[in-house]
Amino acid sequence: MADVFISYSRQNIAFAERLFAALQNRQVSAWVDWQNIPRSAGWWDEIKRGIDAASTFIFIMSNDSVGSVVCTLELAHAIENGKRVIPVMIETVNFEQAFGRLAAVQPDDVLGQILVGRDPLQVARTNRGVIGHINWVFFGQNPQGQDIPFAESIDELLDTVNTDLEHNRRHARLQVRAREWENGQRADDLLLIGEEITQAESWLADATVKGKAPRPTALQTNYITTSRTVEDARLRRLRNIRRASLVASLVAGVAVILAVAASVVGVQASTSANNAQTREAQAVAVQGTAQINAENAQTREAQANGQLTAVPPTLTLVNQQMAEAESRAEVANTQVSVAQATATQIPPTLTQAAVLRQEALDERQISVEFANGILQSGDDAARLISNMNALVEQFPDYALAYQARGLAYQTLGDDEQALADFNQAITLDPSSAQVYVNRGNVYYDRGDTARALADYDAAIARDPELAQAFFNRGLVYNDSGEYERAIAEYSAAITLDPAYIGAYNNRGNIYQMLGEYTAAVADFDRVIILNPTYGEAYSNRGTAYASLGDDARAIADFEQAIAHDPTYADAYYNRGLVYARQGDFQRALADFDQALTIGPADVLTYLSRGLAYTEMGEYKRAIADFDAALTLDPAAMAVYFNRGIAYLSLGIAETSEAIQITYFRQSLADLRQAEALGYPFTPDILDVMASIEALLPPTSTPGS
Repeated sequence: MADVFISYSRQNIAFAERLFAALQNRQVSAWVDWQNIPRSAGWWDEIKRGIDAASTFIFIMSNDSVGSVVCTLELAHAIENGKRVIPVMIETVNFEQAFGRLAAVQPDDVLGQILVGRDPLQVARTNRGVIGHINWVFFGQNPQGQDIPFAESIDELLDTVNTDLEHNRRHARLQVRAREWENGQRADDLLLIGEEITQAESWLADATVKGKAPRPTALQTNYITTSRTVEDARLRRLRNIRRASLVASLVAGVAVILAVAASVVGVQASTSANNAQTREAQAVAVQGTAQINAENAQTREAQANGQLTAVPPTLTLVNQQMAEAESRAEVANTQVSVAQATATQIPPTLTQAAVLRQEALDERQISVEFANGILQSGDDAARLISNMNALVEQFPDYALAYQARGLAYQTLGDDEQALADFNQAITLDPSSAQVYVNRGNVYYDRGDTARALADYDAAIARDPELAQAFFNRGLVYNDSGEYERAIAEYSAAITLDPAYIGAYNNRGNIYQMLGEYTAAVADFDRVIILNPTYGEAYSNRGTAYASLGDDARAIADFEQAIAHDPTYADAYYNRGLVYARQGDFQRALADFDQALTIGPADVLTYLSRGLAYTEMGEYKRAIADFDAALTLDPAAMAVYFNRGIAYLSLGIAETSEAIQITYFRQSLADLRQAEALGYPFTPDILDVMASIEALLPPTSTPGS
């Protein structure tokens, strides 16, 4: 709710903007209709809601505003609903002239609907009679024509706004609630309950005895007294059930527990997603300079045929090997050239160097042909394999050719053919560490972790400095829950490659699961330094900060994650959890809504949004979310428990005994289902269940 509502004429917008900015600078929130849009009944309803929700109504008085039908109606609504009105005079007003403008107005259809038969001139005269008894705040000049500094007028205005501010804020809140009740056909579920009634009664008594302004309206008084009458009747019917305060405390406790659990699951989900993404990337190559080579290869090939698709990830490995082949060729070529310059006959060792040079050149050619084959194939799987077959036929004795085709098969999801080619590559060159990594990746994706580990071990035995093999071995230990061993593997990968982003990120996720949040933050810091646009790292660090209780940094990181990837559903969800923990359920709901809109349907998101609705007392919406969660996971015990609490809360608030019994039966059924699934029940919850059961009438049986 806003502290003030500012009513102004469009002709005075410059002053309205200056006043709004000054109030904002003094930490006073203001509701202002800046939108110069076609008026409609919906627009007018929004204006009235803004006036009702504000604790103070500021009327910028000028010849234009006094002569405006809309400003006149806004002021009338504020007066009729008991708002505190502060007239702000910005120029001397000629009331009769302004009223003459009102009398000449020919209302269009929309204004006619809003006026509902009232004469705007008569409304304006009534308004003047009311505000004539109110102290006005002057801007620009006082009635004596003396100049007044703007800051001095603002100070006077704020003194008035802040006078008995709490009384005015409660007046606004109760007016909004009472209006919702009236517009909702005075439904009992819109009445105050419990402590709300006690506080409202205390406010009403204090305002009446002390004659506070604005005075309580008749609608507010009726709303409060009706709430008490219905509450007393409800409490008499529910004498065998724990009071709503107990239920609320149970729900709050569950919300905290589930929020923590959701955070942990969120971390695990993030880790799994990261692992999957990393496996996909590592199945073909190490990222970085190899990608640059791939892009260069694409450019060269594009110049040759002019119509190529994007470079697939598979090319990154081949380009890396291409660079290695070129390096070996250069070394061998240099050795032979030196020999030729210094002797007439090449020694045997240099003949071997010449052979090495030729092999390196062949491998380079394989790399080029593979790159061209991938680029020319585009999304045509059959053409891709045809190109790879041609490559193997051209170089049948080279392990790299089989490895290239194996990677193509792996990319297409044909694991059997990929394994066959990797096996042949190993037969031809058992010293290659990379092919063991690639074969291990196929085993890993198939869930054969024993063989995957054996291949990663073999790769490390052949090349103890291959960081990728240590990283992939860490993935296996990570998935099997051997977190300390996984940390050791990721650390080894980092030692070999201090810029290994995946290793830092995964190690940070494990630290987070183990509760070592400071260490996790340090790893995510490193990821962000290496890649400042990596949204997932911001989200992961935000979750760690949230676990440390640093909500401000957590929210800032989630916002960074969203800025880098506006479709990152997990970042919205995790930020929503922090807002919910802070009690800011409106923002939490907005984030949960966004997560469900852009991400897949998710049990935890529905559960968390349902808990937020429960905390807000919107039990039917909560139940709808719990229903959605159970559709996704019919065995979610925590969802059954919380839906049972929501049904119980609905029953407590219900005035119809028949409907109340229906809610209680559903509540008991859900709580029993949660208990059967293993939900940890406290003695208090068991007492509530016993009380519900005692209240329910016996279920009839056939023949009874």
